Amino acid sequence: MGFSQLLGNPELNIDKKKYYIKVINNNGKQLLNLINDIIDISKIESQQLEILERPFNLNELLEELKGLMELELKNQNKAQIMVSLTINLPNDQAYIKTDDFRLKQILMNLLTNAVKFTNKGQISFGYQLKQDQLCFFVQDTGVGIKKELKELVFERFNQADSSPTREFGGPAWVLPLPRPAYLA
Repeated sequence: MGFSQLLGNPELNIDKKKYYIKVINNNGKQLLNLINDIIDISKIESQQLEILERPFNLNELLEELKGLMELELKNQNKAQIMVSLTINLPNDQAYIKTDDFRLKQILMNLLTNAVKFTNKGQISFGYQLKQDQLCFFVQDTGVGIKKELKELVFERFNQADSSPTREFGGPAWVLPLPRPAYLA
């Protein structure tokens, strides 16, 4: 509540007010995402997460995500970071049937992390066709995760750096990634 209380100060200049409003909005978004992730974890664990399969154009969904990431980088004064998208199907063959909302949610979580932990270089994402499967990827030139801590991404409510002096802010809870079959 601190920043919203500071906004009530009549002596506060307009630049400070804009800054405080930005902080309130960013923290509100983080809190909403955290709540949604917790709800999704509960649904997954109770096997109540509904998957709504419907056809959609994968290339269009990824182009939309690319635009959102470029906008987010601009908003965070990181516009120098390049975003590249790899798609392997022509648009007329890029229709797939799955839950586009859930796919977008998963990719957004990965891309948001890439934006958060990348200060220079680039973020690349997209898909590749391997035999009869689509393989999605997100790569960045950010700080990365130490080799000995990579297993933590599959655990609930954990993060690679939980020290009080960690460089990047945000909630300590993250939606765990499903363990791929090849790592099981």
